[in-house]
Amino acid sequence: MTTGRWPDLLSDLARRRSTAGNARLDELCEYAPDGARQEDLVFWFTQLVAWLRPKSHEGSRARVRFLRARLENHPAWKRKVSTALSKLMGGSKLESFLAYGGIPRDFHFLGALGQWFSARLLPSPCRTTDIERIVQLAFREADLDWLAPSGAAALLAEFVDANLHAGIAAGLREATLDLAQQLAAQAHAPSVRSLAPQDRSSFRGLYEAVTKLHDAEPDGPTLGAVRDRIKQCLLAVESLRAQLAERGADLNTTFQLSRMRLQLERLMLLVSLRSADASALPRARTELARVSSES
Repeated sequence: MTTGRWPDLLSDLARRRSTAGNARLDELCEYAPDGARQEDLVFWFTQLVAWLRPKSHEGSRARVRFLRARLENHPAWKRKVSTALSKLMGGSKLESFLAYGGIPRDFHFLGALGQWFSARLLPSPCRTTDIERIVQLAFREADLDWLAPSGAAALLAEFVDANLHAGIAAGLREATLDLAQQLAAQAHAPSVRSLAPQDRSSFRGLYEAVTKLHDAEPDGPTLGAVRDRIKQCLLAVESLRAQLAERGADLNTTFQLSRMRLQLERLMLLVSLRSADASALPRARTELARVSSES
């Protein structure tokens, strides 16, 4: 083989590789499991994310733009992808993911430790409605470098049935109320309350404030009031941590205070979605993907 043929050979190999990648995407779109079982939908979604993951020499937006173009040119594929994503979203527990994605779900340290070992040592089945597990199956921690700038999450969200948007709003409401209720309960648990028995709790009225938020106008004074209350609660948690350190820390109370801090940060993130700030939703998507992939 002459040296002059090497550029032609390398060009041909690159073309074949590109063609094979395009064929794989076409297959994922054409045969999207629009009427399938939950495990088929989850597996298909992990394969779609794997295809969207850019190669080292590619820009973060290249594959997202290509996917959009392919679906616009093939309306039947677009309908199947939309149906598959809508069924995946509609059949999953959104409010649980919003409230606890990346946060220990158990009140006690030993229960959370068992959850941690289960997530890492046992294989994750595709037959799950837990969005946190689905995210862990589909994404890697390194995906955060391309996920936000690529616009992939926004593109996939476009294909979800508009009728599900009301369900998303309801899931957001339930998640914030669940967080506020749990935070109030934990703050007044004997092990936490004993750290500052004489102080007025900053957590009093948190649940009522969050309830009023969902009946108020976006970006109104109620939103600012809830944010201020969450900041006060965060300061209270730090004060309780300092008093625990002085008294002599015990493992379970330390865990509870750390979990409360995570819950307050999540509550702040979720109430920000009530804002008209256009950057709130992309920030929330990225943060939820980050904490879920790291958990």
